[in-house]
Amino acid sequence: MSRIISQLWRSFAYLLYLGICIEVALQGFYYATAGDFLFRRIALPIYVSEPYAGFGNRPGLSFDHQTKEFQAHYFLTRRDIACRALTWSTLSQNRPTFTAS
Repeated sequence: MSRIISQLWRSFAYLLYLGICIEVALQGFYYATAGDFLFRRIALPIYVSEPYAGFGNRPGLSFDHQTKEFQAHYFLTRRDIACRALTWSTLSQNRPTFTAS
């Protein structure tokens, strides 16, 4: 019985080690291609907790979000409607400049 539990713990530890190695490799690849870590890029301070929905947009939001691929400015109007101004970066000559509001 203890041999089976020991084997299960070793298998679990191996899977955990393998998962950590894969995560580090993928984060490194993303950093090399995009110039930032994915966990830092998706953790934007634009939400607050809300009692009914769990989370909502931050009141009076005005936030600049820049990556290698795009630059965006998120803001809320007076009626708390989320809007954004998006501009694609011109990192290469083949990529057109795009602006939407």
